[in-house]
Amino acid sequence: MGSGPSVPDDIRGHVAKYVPDRAPFLALRAASKFERDAVQRTIARRPGAVRRFGFYPRWADGETLAWEPDEQPTECAASSLTIATLGKVFGKGVIHLSACGRAAPAVAALEFFVKQTNGGLETLELYRANVAPDRLLELCRACPRLKELRTPVHALIPYSVVEAIAQACPLIEGISVTNNGRDEPLSPAETWARHFPRLKALSFRNGWLEYRPTRLDAIHATALVTNATMMDVDGCHITLDVIEALVGTPFGDRLERLGFSQGTSPTRLEYAALICAMRGFPRLRALAIPGYMVYGRGFYRDLARLSNARPAGTGLRNLAIRELDATDECVAQACRIEGLELLTLDGIDATRGIVDAILGGAAAATLTTVSIRYCAYAPRPTALRACDVLRLVQGCPRLNRLSWFCDEEFQEGTLLLRGVCNQIVRLLERRGGRVAVQPTRALPVAVGRRVRMKFPTGGTKFHWCEGVVESVEDGLCEIAWSNGATDSMEVSAVAKILRDDGAATRVLVPGDEREPEVLFSCRYDRATERYY
Repeated sequence: MGSGPSVPDDIRGHVAKYVPDRAPFLALRAASKFERDAVQRTIARRPGAVRRFGFYPRWADGETLAWEPDEQPTECAASSLTIATLGKVFGKGVIHLSACGRAAPAVAALEFFVKQTNGGLETLELYRANVAPDRLLELCRACPRLKELRTPVHALIPYSVVEAIAQACPLIEGISVTNNGRDEPLSPAETWARHFPRLKALSFRNGWLEYRPTRLDAIHATALVTNATMMDVDGCHITLDVIEALVGTPFGDRLERLGFSQGTSPTRLEYAALICAMRGFPRLRALAIPGYMVYGRGFYRDLARLSNARPAGTGLRNLAIRELDATDECVAQACRIEGLELLTLDGIDATRGIVDAILGGAAAATLTTVSIRYCAYAPRPTALRACDVLRLVQGCPRLNRLSWFCDEEFQEGTLLLRGVCNQIVRLLERRGGRVAVQPTRALPVAVGRRVRMKFPTGGTKFHWCEGVVESVEDGLCEIAWSNGATDSMEVSAVAKILRDDGAATRVLVPGDEREPEVLFSCRYDRATERYY
C-alpha cells in the first residue's frame, strides 16, 4: 500500500465526501503539514472547493443546540485554537461563514478566521457572536465582496456604523441590523436602506408587531435609489400614505409582488393602500390579501375591475386570499379577474359554494393552480367534498396543480370516496400534473398505504403482489391485494414490510415536491365505502 503523499489530492477530497464523522478528518488535515499543503494546493486550483464553515454551540441534549436565552451571545463549541487553526488551513477558500462566540478568545479567533479569507467572504452571519460595532466594521472592511450580513443581535449598531459598512461593502444584497436598545426604532426603509442600493428586498419592519412606517420623505428617497424588487411588510401596518410615497418611483414601477411574507406575524394592508397599489404599481402581478383586516366583497369587485382595466397581459396573475372574513361572494368577485392563473384560498370563511364562485368567473378558463387550505371544512353541513373538488377540476380546463388540505380532525364530511379521488388524480395527471412517490414516516401504517410483498407460487418460486391498506383497527390491518384477495395482518408485520420494501404513498405534488396537491390521511369505512 502506498503512503499518503502518493494519493492524488482529488482522490483524497473525493473520499472525504463519504467520511461519516468529518471532525476528526478536518482535525487531521489541520494538524498534518502534508494535509495542510494538500488543502492549499486544492484551494489554489479550485477556489470554491471549501466554501462554507459554521461554528455553533454545543448540543444540549443530542438533538438541539444550546443557545443562550433572550438572544444573547452564545459560546461556541469549538475552542479558539481550533477556530484559528481551521482558518489558517481553509480560510482562503471560504465564502460563507456563520459563527457564534461569547468569550474574548473565541471572538478574537473568529476575527482571525475572517481575515484569513483574504476578502473572499460573501456571507457573514454573526447573529449570536459577541462582536462590538467597531470590530464589526473592521471585519466588514476586510470583506469587500460581502453580499449577505447578519449583525449581532445583542449589540446596538449606530446608524453611522451601518453607513460605513455600506461604503466598505458596496455589493451587499441583504443585511439584518437589530433595533435592540434604540429609543425610537425605525424600519430600514426609513433609515439606512438607501445606503445599500443593491438590496433585493426593501424592509418596512422595525422588529415590533404591527409597526406603522411614518417617515414618508425618507421612504420616498429610498425608493428613488434602491434596486430592490421585493417589499418586506411582514408584521407591518401599511397605510395609503406609504403606498403613495412609492408610486411613481423606480421601486414602485419595478414591484411585481405585494403582501407575500415568509413569516407568520400579523400583517395589515389597508383597503385604500391595496387599491392604490393596483393603480400605481404597473408591474404588480401577484397580490396576497392578509387575514387581519376586513375588506368586503366591494374590495374584490374593485380589484377585478382595476386588473381587467390594465393593458392585455399586465393584470393580476397570482391572487392569495387569506382574509378570515372573506366569503364565497368575495371569491366570486375575485374570480372575475381575467387571466388569473394562481388562486390561493387560505383560512377564509367559505363553503362548498366556492366551486360555483370560481367556475362562474372569467378566471376558470385560465387557472392552472388552485390551493384550498383550512377553509370550507366539516363539521359544517356545507363542507367542501371530494365530488365538489372533482367538479372544480373538470370546470377549469387548464388546471393541473391542486392543493386541497384540511386538518385530519375536520375531514369528516369531505366524503373522500376512493373512485372520486382517483378521478381527480387521473384528470390532473392527463394535464401534466406530476405524481411523486413519497414515504410517510410519521404514520407508516395508514389507510391508503401501498404494500408490496412476496407470495409463494410453488416450490421455491415467489411472485410480488401489491396491495392497499383498507382499514386499521385494533392492531390489525386489512389489505386488498391486486390479485383480488383480502387479508388481515398485524400492524407490526405491515410496518416491517414497509421498512423492508420502502413502500410509499402516492401523492400529487406541485412543482417543488414540498406540498402535496391532494392529501389523503383518512380512515376507511367499508360499510359506506368512504374515506373520512
